[in-house]
Amino acid sequence: MNGKQVGFQCYSAYIPGKPQFMYSNRVVISPDFQGFGVGLKFINETAAYMDSIGFTVRATFSSIPLYKARLKDKKWKLKEIRKDLKVTPFGSSIGRAKNQSTIRSKVTVFAFEYIGNEK
Repeated sequence: MNGKQVGFQCYSAYIPGKPQFMYSNRVVISPDFQGFGVGLKFINETAAYMDSIGFTVRATFSSIPLYKARLKDKKWKLKEIRKDLKVTPFGSSIGRAKNQSTIRSKVTVFAFEYIGNEK
C-alpha cells in the first residue's frame, strides 16, 4: 500500500502425496497496519487466490483471536479442535523439537477449511 508492504502470508503443502492441499500456516501484518482487521482480510484474499487455482486451503493454528474471527467468517468452516497438545512454537510435533525447553504444553489447536462464498 503506497509502496509499503502490508503483510506476508505463507502456504505449505504438509501432506505428502496430496499436493492439492495447501495450509495457511503463517500470516504477519506490518505493525503500521495492525489493529485494523487487515489480518483476516489478507488471509481471505490469499485463500481465495489459492482456491481459484485449484488448491483446497486449510489452516491449523492456536491463535484465539484468529479462531474467533474465522468462526464468524462464513468463508471458513471449523473442522476440528484438538486440546492439550504439546507443540513447538512453530506448531511442529514434539518429536521434531531440538530444544525441549521451547515446547508448549496443553495447547488448543483449531483446524479450519476455506470454503469461500459458493461452497
